[in-house]
Amino acid sequence: MRPFFCSVLVLCFSLGAFAQKNSYIFVWGGDDAKKDKDFLAVLNADAQSPDYGKVVASVAVPGPSGTPHHTEAEMPLGGFLLADAFESGQTSLFDLRKPLQPRL
Repeated sequence: MRPFFCSVLVLCFSLGAFAQKNSYIFVWGGDDAKKDKDFLAVLNADAQSPDYGKVVASVAVPGPSGTPHHTEAEMPLGGFLLADAFESGQTSLFDLRKPLQPRL
């Protein structure tokens, strides 16, 4: 459970500038029980929105759950984010140029 929360905190801090500009926060997460796939969730970060704090989109990563571990230290300007899953040895590339339609 601790690696999951560490991943979330690192992601939130590292994406601060991008999230504020676009009013979204991206959360790289997974299932500790490894019964479901890893995923990237998009949270609405616009405090004026009725959906503030809610998950507004997500994308699952195919394959085995791999304990989401870390992402890039900063959100790249192009809108593509690399994220690693520790136990699967898998790196995913997310296209976040359209935050409400995240893609692998």
